[in-house]
Order: sequence, then structure tokens, then C-alpha cells
Amino acid sequence: MADLTLDKITKSYGAYNVLHGIDLKISEGEFVVLVGPSGCGKSTLLRMIAGLEDLTSGDMVVGGKLYNDVPPQKRNIAMVFQSYALFPHLNVRDNISYGQKLRGEPADEIARKVDWAAGVLNLTPYLDRFPRQLSGGQRQRVAMGRAIVRAPSLFLYDEPLSNLDAQLRVQMRTEIKALHKKVGTTSIYVTHDQIEAMTLADRVVVMNAGRIEQVGTPLDLFDRPQTTFVAGFIGSPAMNMLPATYTHGQIVMDDASAGAIPLPAGYHLREGATLTIGIRPEHLQVTADEGLNFTSTIVEQTGSDTYVYGTLGGAAATMMFRERTAIADNTQLRVTAAPGKLHLFDRETGLRIPEVQA
Repeated sequence: MADLTLDKITKSYGAYNVLHGIDLKISEGEFVVLVGPSGCGKSTLLRMIAGLEDLTSGDMVVGGKLYNDVPPQKRNIAMVFQSYALFPHLNVRDNISYGQKLRGEPADEIARKVDWAAGVLNLTPYLDRFPRQLSGGQRQRVAMGRAIVRAPSLFLYDEPLSNLDAQLRVQMRTEIKALHKKVGTTSIYVTHDQIEAMTLADRVVVMNAGRIEQVGTPLDLFDRPQTTFVAGFIGSPAMNMLPATYTHGQIVMDDASAGAIPLPAGYHLREGATLTIGIRPEHLQVTADEGLNFTSTIVEQTGSDTYVYGTLGGAAATMMFRERTAIADNTQLRVTAAPGKLHLFDRETGLRIPEVQA
């Protein structure tokens, strides 16, 4: 295991800049997830850590050693790819041990490590099978087995579950989490799926357009997003974002017909400040006669949850209930945010407006 420090990392392809000064420290044994939309630079950053892409500038330090010019084969870093990258003509045992044989390890040591990895990943009954005889989840476990027998300093995952169906992804998330607890190797995991990020990570790194937007525990990012981008990206369904203005002690929606709500305690805003109000769908509550005007358009019952889609403050909005509801399509409602669940952002900068400390 090793820690990792990225100091002002940049990556450019000619005049096209992909990464803009990435600063990140990952502790030994930590499981960190890089998450963000397609094209944000997360996979490029992972490939740079693996040595498959060169740094344009900045420093990368692994376990106290500068890795800028260390070739990939000497980095002791294992990587699991989206495509499994298994040899179809080799059985599971030979796929797992392929790298060890190339490095000339003794046969008894190879056998011991393969048996250990197969036991950890529940692959022992499949060691003599070929990849074509395995399910997608089993193939991904073989790819992970090939990585962990190396006892790497860092374990890198590049969207390893994106080829699997929804049910198998849930199962594999559990297995990856269990593997990390057993092995404890410092792990960096790339995904565009924020549910994977929330369920796997010790810390989540949210990336956008080649920059880090916010770093924190999953619940930190969910409870206190620092930008409108993080607020809209973390959470499912996405947070409702409503344009508003602070006027005479109230937050008034830009669509005046939507109504107004009092400024929550703890905030001091200048008169006329333009805001973006964030309210998560599960934190919108129906009231008797106060709050904002919500018009439902479509109601979806999923069995366990109910989703109500409509308009609020001149913007599309969603409400989510953890129980069934009698709300029908095209219904006028009065709603407000649950206490302490309103998020305020500066509309011009997109940054969170902090509460004033008492």
C-alpha cells in the first residue's frame, strides 16, 4: 500500500487542455472515487496515475517517491478495465497468474497467490474454466484477481461495472467493497455513476471540465454541496434548482406567481441578491396554505416510491415521497422545504452561500 499526492497536475493535447491544475492527496488504504460527467478528465487522470499517459506539468508522488518519469511496468500499480481484458484462450487460473509468470515468480509462489485470490473472490470452482464459460460478473472478478495477486501499491478501477446489467452492478459493488476491506490496498475508482461513488467511497472527488469541484465524504457532498454543479450531480433524483431574488427579508421566485418564502435563520444577504435555491426532491413537503406554488404534470408510482414531476418557480421540478400518494396529474399544490434542507447558492458564481456563524 502507498499514499498518493497529485500536485498541480495538468494535461494538454496540443492547444487542448484536459486537466487544469489537479491537487489531491489520497491516504494509504483509502478508497477514493473520481466521479463526473463524460469528458470531465477523470479517466485521463487515472491513466496518468497508471503511467499510460504522460504528465504535461505537475508532480505525482506515490509512497514518497516521485513518479513523473517512472514507466508503467515499474510502478507496481494494478488496473482493472471496463473491458475485462482477459485472454480468451487461457483458463481462469492462467489468466490470473499471467503477470506472475512473465515476472518469473516461482511456480509454488504463483500457485499460492492464485489460490488465495480465488478464495477471496469466490472463484475457486471456476479456475479451470475459460472466459467464454463465465458470466460478466465472474469475468470482472477474474480481472480483479489478476490485479490483486501483484500486491500492488495502488489499485485503479476504470469504470469496471459499466458493461454489467443493473442487478449485477449492485452485486459487484458489494463485492468490490468487501474486497477492499479484505485487502486494504489504496484504491482509486473512476465512474460516471454517482450511486457507485456514494456507496463505495471513503471520499468522493467530483470533477467537472478538467477541474476538481469538491472533495469530501459521500454524505458531506450530499448534505453540503459547495457549488450548483455538485448539488445537481450528487443525488438521485437531482436537486431542484430554482432562480430567485432576496427582497425585503424574503426569497422571491423569479416567476412571481410561484410565491415567496422567508430567508432561513443564519443567513445575511444583501438586498437584491440573485440566488439559486436548491431543494432535494425528497425534502419538498406539501403544506396547507403556505410556501411555493407547485403544479404537478406527471405522477409515477414505483411501488416503494412516488415521483411527482411538475413546475415550481418557473422551472421544472420533482417531488419524491417514500410512500404512496393520492396526488394526481395537473394538481395545484403548496410546498416548502423541510426544516434545514434549503440550499442557497450565489447565482452568478454558482458557489454555496455560507450560513453566518453565531
